Amino acid sequence: MPALELTSPRLRAREWRTGDADEMWRLVQDQPNIFGRVGSIATLSDAERWVAQEVADKAIRERIKYRFALELLDGGALIGGCRVHFEDAGNRMASIGMALHVPYWGQGYGTEVGMLMLKMSFEQLGVHRIEALVEPTNERSLTLVRKAGFTREGLLRERILDEDWIDTEVWSLLEREWRAR
Repeated sequence: MPALELTSPRLRAREWRTGDADEMWRLVQDQPNIFGRVGSIATLSDAERWVAQEVADKAIRERIKYRFALELLDGGALIGGCRVHFEDAGNRMASIGMALHVPYWGQGYGTEVGMLMLKMSFEQLGVHRIEALVEPTNERSLTLVRKAGFTREGLLRERILDEDWIDTEVWSLLEREWRAR
């Protein structure tokens, strides 16, 4: 499959490529949890290994992970990442997620990225159901899933350990709901 790339009016979501580690490392130094738990990418070498793994994962025949670098169309600066992961490929169920560098919060980039991920998931990857796990205190992400038409399904108590145990809300969107928008 050729490399996937999606664009919105201001952003490009493209698959990670060799050479992205320096820009990724620049973001991690400023925001240590942007691409995972604090400390998971602690050096430039860690960033190089992380990017190399992403590049290698593209070649897997039965691919279930699609991860993208997010860059501005104007200037090409890397501002974060996003992903679609098939959690149950046989039932065409996937999850989505994104991370933006803090200076880009509150400017509508999250909405653009979310819509790109949904479009790709439903229209290119054949997903039937998408789930988003959102921390109940993450107002920006909650606004995004509501805006996109997701339905809140419930609360998973103390589901994720990230320094402390964190509750997550489960939100979902079905293909027929996406197409009916």
